[in-house]
Amino acid sequence: MLAGERSRCRSYSGEMESPERLEFVNLFRVILFVLFGVLNLYSCVITRKRNAINVDRRSDQENKLG
Repeated sequence: MLAGERSRCRSYSGEMESPERLEFVNLFRVILFVLFGVLNLYSCVITRKRNAINVDRRSDQENKLG
């Protein structure tokens, strides 16, 4: 085991953390990262749809005015 790996496995109290806990923490980080990505994409889609709707409304109003 390398020194970097050993220090990464230690908790703040200096005790060694179990591999299961490290695996859980890594899985939790991956899940959070994926959720953040999905929410970000969803918000982009919603924003684009709103902008498209607003453009359609503006063009409809311009057509009605003249």
